[in-house]
Amino acid sequence: MSLLCQAQFKNFKFENLYTVDGLSSSTCLTIFQDSEGFMWFCTIDGLNKYNGYEFEVYKSILNDKSSISNNRINAIVDGADGNLWMFKT
Repeated sequence: MSLLCQAQFKNFKFENLYTVDGLSSSTCLTIFQDSEGFMWFCTIDGLNKYNGYEFEVYKSILNDKSSISNNRINAIVDGADGNLWMFKT
């Protein structure tokens, strides 16, 4: 028995993103795409949201409870409640 498999998309576009492009660190631990299409890069120096053109960087700010609690984010998931959940393990 033989099985023929073919990928649905033949032309993928890959783009390298660097700190000169706005990424907060070249050490990326996790990459995640949310339900709205935004790409999230969890790094050792902040959480980075990429809209396809530019980065928005989230970092921990001392004594600011509205900022992220730690600059090192190891994982991110889309919660059933519509929120993104970030983890430092």
